[in-house]
Amino acid sequence: MRQFFKKTLLVTAAIVLILGSSALATYPDGTFIGKAKGNNGPIKVEVTVTNGKIAKIKVLESEETPIISDTAFAEVSKEIIASQKFDVDTVMGATVSSRAMMSAVENALKDPGFKDGTYEVIAKGNNGPVKVKVVIKGGRITAIDVLESEETPIISDTAFTEVSKAILATQSTDVDAVLGATVSSRAMISAVDEVLKMAKAPEKVVLKDGTFEGTARGHNAPLKVKVTIKDGKIKEIIVLEHKETPGISDAAFKQVIPAMIEKQSVEVDAVAGASVTSKALMEAVKNALK
Repeated sequence: MRQFFKKTLLVTAAIVLILGSSALATYPDGTFIGKAKGNNGPIKVEVTVTNGKIAKIKVLESEETPIISDTAFAEVSKEIIASQKFDVDTVMGATVSSRAMMSAVENALKDPGFKDGTYEVIAKGNNGPVKVKVVIKGGRITAIDVLESEETPIISDTAFTEVSKAILATQSTDVDAVLGATVSSRAMISAVDEVLKMAKAPEKVVLKDGTFEGTARGHNAPLKVKVTIKDGKIKEIIVLEHKETPGISDAAFKQVIPAMIEKQSVEVDAVAGASVTSKALMEAVKNALK
C-alpha cells in the first residue's frame, strides 16, 4: 500500500511538472522590438529571447512619468521573465503603464504569420538595381541578404546592415532609413516589403459559437440577417428583413447563402443582375460576425 501511494505521488508530481512546463510558451531566439500605447504616449521595448525563453526586457522609449513608470517597468519585466507570460499583475498606482508594458512585450513576440519560403526581389537603388533575398522560417523573417548591388559599398553596406537588423527586430518594414544612405535604405525596405506582401498568410478568423444578427444597406432598404455559428463554423444564414425586388433578389439569396456556408467565407461571387443585393447580403453577414 505504501509502495502504491509513493508511486501515485511520483506520477502525480510528474503530471504536474509536465502540465506546468507546457504552459510556458516557446519563442524564437533573437532580439525583438514591440510597441504599445502608454498613459502619455507610445512605449517601445526590446525583448531578448534565449533558448526559447524571454531572458531580458529593456525599455527603449517611453513618455510615462519616470518615477512611477520605472517601478512598473522593472516589476512587470521581472514577473514576465519569471512566469514567461504576458499577463502578470499590474503595479499599484501605475496600472496603465504596467499594461502597456505587457502589451509591448506581447507585440514584440507576436507571430507575424508569414508563409515560409525563400524569396528574391529586385528594387531600385541609387545607382542601379538591388537584389535582395529574404528567408522566412517558422512564420518569421529569419534572414535578409543583399545578393547584388551597384550602390557605393561603404555607405550602402552600413545601410543594408542597419535596416535588415531593424526589420528582423520588428518583423516589419516600418523602420527608419539610415542617415546619409536614404535611397539605399529605402531600396532594401521596398524589396522586403514586396516579399512580405507575397508571404502574408491569410488572416485566420475564429468564429464564436452562437446566433448573431447583422444589417447592411441593400438596393431598396436595409437588409437584415441572422447567422448561426456552431463548432466555429457558419451553419445557417437566414434573411430576416429586406425590401429587395422579389424576382431578382431570390436568385441572390439562393446562390450567395449556400456559397458562403460552403466556403465558410463572406467573399463569394455575386449573382449577375443582382450584384447589389448579393454584396449587401455578404456585408450583412460580415457585420453579424464582427
